[in-house]
Amino acid sequence: MRVSVAVLAVSCAACSAPGDSPFFERVSPVVVIDTTPPASSTGVSNVADLQIEFSGDVVAGQALEDAFTLEEAGGPAVPGVSVNYEDRVATISLPNGVELELGTTYRAELTGLVDARGRPLADFAWEFTTIDPPAPALVALLPSPGSTSPGNFVVRAVFNVPLNAAELGATPLRLNAGAVGGVTTYDASSNTLTFHPNATADGAINVTFDLAGVVDIYGRTFVPTGWTFLADDAIVDAVRPTLGAVTATETTSATITVTFDPATDDQWSGSAIRYEALLTKLKPNAPAGCLDPFEPETRRQAVYGSTSGGITFSGLAGGAWSVLLDAEDGSGRRSLANAGGGTVTFTQGVITFATVIEPLLAERCAFSGCHVGNDAPGFVDYTGTRDEIVAHEGQTGLRLVTPFCLEQSYLWHKLVPGYDIEGPLMPPESVEASALSRRERELFRRWIVEQGGN
Repeated sequence: MRVSVAVLAVSCAACSAPGDSPFFERVSPVVVIDTTPPASSTGVSNVADLQIEFSGDVVAGQALEDAFTLEEAGGPAVPGVSVNYEDRVATISLPNGVELELGTTYRAELTGLVDARGRPLADFAWEFTTIDPPAPALVALLPSPGSTSPGNFVVRAVFNVPLNAAELGATPLRLNAGAVGGVTTYDASSNTLTFHPNATADGAINVTFDLAGVVDIYGRTFVPTGWTFLADDAIVDAVRPTLGAVTATETTSATITVTFDPATDDQWSGSAIRYEALLTKLKPNAPAGCLDPFEPETRRQAVYGSTSGGITFSGLAGGAWSVLLDAEDGSGRRSLANAGGGTVTFTQGVITFATVIEPLLAERCAFSGCHVGNDAPGFVDYTGTRDEIVAHEGQTGLRLVTPFCLEQSYLWHKLVPGYDIEGPLMPPESVEASALSRRERELFRRWIVEQGGN
C-alpha cells in the first residue's frame, strides 16, 4: 500500500540544492522549534545549560544575548548568563559558581530577535521548574549499629540521593574503620558507599565507622554520623545467598520492573542482601561489529533488602531486553548463579514506521514536492511503502536503513553532520518550514537503533 501525500506545485530546486524557495520565504520565517528543557518541565537540574533551537539562522552575538532573559517567575532576572550560538542552537550557560534555586519555577524569554535575513521573530517564552530533592539522609547502615557481624563483613552506607563522586575522590576514605583497614568505593546505581576490609577481623572486635564530608550532587553536606558494631571471626558466612523466582514486566512505556522472591541466607538478615538487576538490549539481525555509541547496551540498578515494588528501570529503548538478577550478602559474597528474568519486549510507546516515521517523512521530505515520484532526489520516493524506503540504497552504496546500525544507515548520514555524503544535509537549510528539531532527529535515531527500522 502506498501513502497518499498532498504535493504542492512548487519548484523542487530548493529541496535538492541550497537556495531560496519563494513558497517557504513567504510563509515560513524562522521560529523556535525546540527548547531544552521542554516547556512546563519539572525536576530540571539547577546547574544544566538551557538550549533554544531555531528552524533557521538568527542574528547571534550580542543581539541574541540582549534578546534573552531568564528570571524567577515573578522575580528578578538571573544575572551574568552567557549565550553561545552554533548550528541554529543557542546554548545559555550560567556564570561559574552560580546555580538556580532548587524547587523554583523560572521563565526564559526571547524578545526583539531577528533572523539572518532581517525578518523579526515572534516573541517566545517558556517556563520550567527545578528539582526539589529531599535533604541527604541515610537509607540504611549495614551492619546495623550494635549488631554482631561475621569477621568477613562488608560495610555499606546507602543514601537517598546521589552523591558527588568527584568530591568523594578528594580523600581515600569516607568510611573510616578504627580497627580494620580497607578501601571505600561508591556505587552510583544505588547511591551506596561500600567499605571493603583488607582482611577478616582477628577475634571479636568492636569496629567504629564514621561518615564525614559526604556531599550530594546538589552541593549539600550530609550531617556526619557514626556507629559501632561487633565483628567476630568465630562467625563464618559459609553459604552464599540463594535467589528465588524472578519476573520482569513492562509496567509503563519505556519502563521495566523486575520483581523477585527474597533471597535466603544462612547468616545475614534480609535487609543486608543487595540485589542487582542487569538488563541487556537485544538486537536481532544487527550487522556484526556495528556498535551504536549513542545507545547503552546494558543497564544495571541495585537495591538493598527485599522489596515488593521490585527494581524499576525507566527511560529504556524500545524493543527486547534480557533480564538477569544477582544477590550479594553482607560479606560481599554473590549468589552462585544468576536468576534469569527472561526477555521483556516493549509494546507501549515504541517508535515504529507507521505511527511516527511515516508522518515525519510525509511532512518534512515529501511536503514540498521533493521526495515524490520516480524523479525524486536520489530516487528516494518517501511516499512509498516502508519496505521500499528501507531497502533503497543511498549514493554511498549503503541501504537507506540498516537494522540497529546508524553507521550503516544512509538516512541517518543525511540527517546529521559528520559523515562523508554527497549533497547537503536533509532537509536543506533553505527550506525552513521543513527543519527537523533535534528531538525529531532523535525519533529517527530511535527508530533505527531500537526497532531496526520496523
